[in-house]
Amino acid sequence: MQTDKKSFLLHTDSLGVLDDLTDEQAGKLIKAIKAYHSGENIELDPLTRMAFSFFKNQFIRDSEKYKKTCEARARAGSKGGKQKVANVADSDSDSDSDSDSDKEKEVKDLSPSAKADAVPYEKIKDAYNENIKSFAKVQILSNKRKPAIKKFFAMMDHDLEKTAAYFSYFEARATSHHRGENDRGWRATFDFIIREDVVTRAIEGSL
Repeated sequence: MQTDKKSFLLHTDSLGVLDDLTDEQAGKLIKAIKAYHSGENIELDPLTRMAFSFFKNQFIRDSEKYKKTCEARARAGSKGGKQKVANVADSDSDSDSDSDSDKEKEVKDLSPSAKADAVPYEKIKDAYNENIKSFAKVQILSNKRKPAIKKFFAMMDHDLEKTAAYFSYFEARATSHHRGENDRGWRATFDFIIREDVVTRAIEGSL
């Protein structure tokens, strides 16, 4: 992602993921951040790719906020209202509210089938099947599964790349117990892997 910005922010609440990385992985993460802001990509292992997804999503949100601020300043400047430039933060907040209202209206106006299509179930299934090798493939996207998938996708910030990174990360971090080496012969399944408590433990490194 290349922009006119000369700097970017690293939010302290995202830095906790560094605790799960080796020094080598942390170095690759920094290089991945640099590459991202240069419009490039580099190959990362599953854990580092998962960590990078947190920073990437924040960069995207910050970029959208910066764009709105620039647009608000441009509008204020075109009207000759210098005081509106001084209050651009408030203007930006109003713009966000209007945008949220518009989005809510759009969602309300959608038909039931259109709302269902808002979650890319097939692409999520494909991301799972491509990145998970140790467990059974997903074959059926039943109506019973879809609410759990929708909730899981929300935890992934509605980001397919982050979703794929999570599946790759789980594959790399899964224990022998998850792979069926237990007294019951139980193995992790798609439904287990996308469970809220499992996702939380995996992301926090306590899988």
